[in-house]
Amino acid sequence: IYTAQSIFDSSAESFQRTIEVNQLGTYLGMAAIAPIMASQKSGSIVNISSVAGMRGQVNIAYMASKWAVRGMTKGVAKTLANSGVRCNSIHPGAVNTDILFGLEDRTLKHLISTIPMGRPGEPSEVAKVVTFLLSDAASYITGAEIVVVGGMIT
Repeated sequence: IYTAQSIFDSSAESFQRTIEVNQLGTYLGMAAIAPIMASQKSGSIVNISSVAGMRGQVNIAYMASKWAVRGMTKGVAKTLANSGVRCNSIHPGAVNTDILFGLEDRTLKHLISTIPMGRPGEPSEVAKVVTFLLSDAASYITGAEIVVVGGMIT
């Protein structure tokens, strides 16, 4: 059971580092490319958030940073839509990456039990969504939030 104390166990420095990597990193990436795309009147930005950006979770720093990515994506989408620039976010759940491999067996089994499809996603499955959003097939999609979670939050 988590308590008010346990969700604040991390140091302020750890919280700030998570925000810098996930939120500020996303901001800096968009800030670098969006003006170029807007001047070309074309472009597609795809931000990677997380299922943590769609619901409450215990890891407060990670969750806050991923909610921020979601909000920044929507703001950029609305602001740049008339410039021909699209901006969308993808919200993966459990995906077979190093993060999953680092979990204790019991924790991993519990996590997988929460996924209706009964398995974690593959990086290639997330990549296919990115590819679609970058393509002309998604030319009228901006400000979207696409969850890639095997039914985890349906």
